[in-house]
Parts: sequence; C-alpha cells; structure tokens
Amino acid sequence: MKAEVRFDFSEIEKMNSDFLRAVPQATQAGFNQAAELTRGEMVKAIQRGPATGRVYKKTNPIREHRASAPGEAPMSDTGDLARHATIDTKPPASVKRINDAEAKAGFPTGFDYADYLEYGTSKMAARPYVFPAFLKVQPHVMKLIRAAAKRALR
Repeated sequence: MKAEVRFDFSEIEKMNSDFLRAVPQATQAGFNQAAELTRGEMVKAIQRGPATGRVYKKTNPIREHRASAPGEAPMSDTGDLARHATIDTKPPASVKRINDAEAKAGFPTGFDYADYLEYGTSKMAARPYVFPAFLKVQPHVMKLIRAAAKRALR
C-alpha cells in the first residue's frame, strides 16, 4: 500500500445542491421581509408626515386637517390610505428558481387614489411615498437575503 491522500467531492456536491436549493428560497424570504419593511415605511410616511400644506376645515367629524405639500408624502386624514397598504408575497418554499422570487408592497387593484397621490394628476402635484419607502429599504435587501440563506444552510 502506498501513502496517498484522496479528495472526495461528494460532500461538496451535496453542499452545492443544498446551496442551489436554498438561494431561491432565501431570495424569496428576503424579498418578503423587504416588502413588509417597505409597507411599514409607506405607512410611517403617511401617518407621521411632515405636512406643510394647506389647512382644511373638515366635517363629520368637525376637525382641521393639514395636508401635505407637493413632493411630501400624503398626510393621513381618515387613515384609509394607510389601512389599505398591503404586501403580496410567496411562501419561500414555493420558489424553485431565483427568477421566480418576487414580492410587492402597494395597494389593492381599484384603489386608484393611491396612484393619484404617488404620481400626481393634471390638477395635483405628486405626493410620493411608495418609491421613497422602497429607496429606504433597498440598501438592506441583500443583507436580508444573506441572512435568510445563512439560516437555510445551517
């Protein structure tokens, strides 16, 4: 018998297989968390302002409401906008390919009021709050995916 060292790649192949299975699911888990954080930032912007626009006298109930100025997130009055902010996600285990991973933060179909505020209309300047919320969360997305991948590979 001669002295020799033998390298076996079967364990590496298993690690590679586990990794390839974990990455799409970790990506989906990270996207799900990012969508939830984005929704939270949207709601926070709507509820906390700042609002430096006009002051309106409202009825039912009688109150004053300070609206947002153009370029500011819309200021909550009835709470309807914040209440309707939603996320649409997938269970991580259902994602088999990385290109299938997706998550959304936004509003239900038919809630056009949200789009009018985000993009403006011919009679009203935009009060963006969805895209600015996404921009706050975007730098953290890869960290969320990495953390989910580490958990999946343990």
